[in-house]
Amino acid sequence: MKLKVGQISAPVKSKYGYHIIKLEGIKDSYNELKSSTREAVKTSKEKSQQEVLQELIKKGNIQVKDKQFKDLFSTQSLQSTTTQQ
Repeated sequence: MKLKVGQISAPVKSKYGYHIIKLEGIKDSYNELKSSTREAVKTSKEKSQQEVLQELIKKGNIQVKDKQFKDLFSTQSLQSTTTQQ
């Protein structure tokens, strides 16, 4: 099912439970994301993985609204994720 801006989905089941999804807006097309991802990969050869992730998150203007995951993209969380790999 393809949602339109402002539309709310029917309940969706995942391994974490049921979710309702609301499309609040569309920012980038697939081609724009594809080219920015390629640039990030090229840049990653010059920068650390952590720096690249932080840059992508900042440019993506990611907003976590679920309190349970509010620190998902924090600097500390990213550092522990990239050092474990």
